[in-house]
Amino acid sequence: MDVHDAAIQHVNRAWEWFGGMVALSATNLGVELGLFDAIRDQGPITSTDLAARLQLQPRAVDTWAKVLVHNGLLVDAGDEELALAPGVELMVCEPRTLFHLGPSFAYHGRFLARDFLDLAEYFREGVPQPPARHGAPLSRNIAEQTAMMHAVFAGGMLPELPEVAARLERGCRVLDAGCGAANLGIVLCSMYEGLTYTGIDSDEAAVAEAGRAIRANGLSGRARVFAGDVATFPLDNGYGLATLFLSFHEIPPADREATLRAVHSALGPEGVLFIFDEMYPATLSEAAESSSRMGLHFEYTEMLWGSRVPTVSELDELLRKAGFAGAERRPLMGGAVHAVIARKG
Repeated sequence: MDVHDAAIQHVNRAWEWFGGMVALSATNLGVELGLFDAIRDQGPITSTDLAARLQLQPRAVDTWAKVLVHNGLLVDAGDEELALAPGVELMVCEPRTLFHLGPSFAYHGRFLARDFLDLAEYFREGVPQPPARHGAPLSRNIAEQTAMMHAVFAGGMLPELPEVAARLERGCRVLDAGCGAANLGIVLCSMYEGLTYTGIDSDEAAVAEAGRAIRANGLSGRARVFAGDVATFPLDNGYGLATLFLSFHEIPPADREATLRAVHSALGPEGVLFIFDEMYPATLSEAAESSSRMGLHFEYTEMLWGSRVPTVSELDELLRKAGFAGAERRPLMGGAVHAVIARKG
């Protein structure tokens, strides 16, 4: 292949990316404005009738519909009527399923679109812009995104993690470091009657959401949450299980060893630490592998916040320094995330 043919391939790929941005925006709008739900509820419908039903601009809805017909989320049902493509309902409509990506579309189309405007300045100056600048809306969005992953974890992954499942079944005390809105705690408390839960997070808006959710689910006697830094928070001890669920990469690198030491001290003699997170590729050859996609995605999208996804060797060394022993690593979801179980040394 000569250089011109190679250039054509790259140009075609770039236009696929541009089209992906349009499809992302259109899908996010479809969720936000209730367009997908209306198509599902009304059956095949013209774009004109859809616009009238939702009191939206007819030409804008017609363009939206044709963009998503082009991208395969909508189909031509005949007589210029629209229908959802098979399976799309599970991804974008209420009620939510484990396939629902509505919050993820909003995250990429709304919050990241704003953050990306500031990336060039971050590259020059290296000064992070914390996610708290987005306020409660981002905290709620992240809680909605992680709630789906918590459900997948509890419903499908726990059988592959007997060391974790056994402690939960015994009704252990759980420490959730970086708990966010405490979705994980609510799920686990609903599954395991004897379990008690303590969550800690530095995001005060997320902790406020967590408190409301705990009360709404009638779990105030078994679950509690605190705003603070895990590394310096006055933790009690005797926990049977500590978790860092998609939160370790958000801990500033300078604070990671101290955080792990604090968690180590809080665990009982037979306690274990469970880390569920992406891993950053250590080499260019690793970066080319499909298993690196999620690690690179989260590193790039949260770079402005100061997040850093660890490499396998970095995490292993930090666990060793913090006093953990016998760490076991299990790639899950095709290697997109790693489950790490470390025992108290």
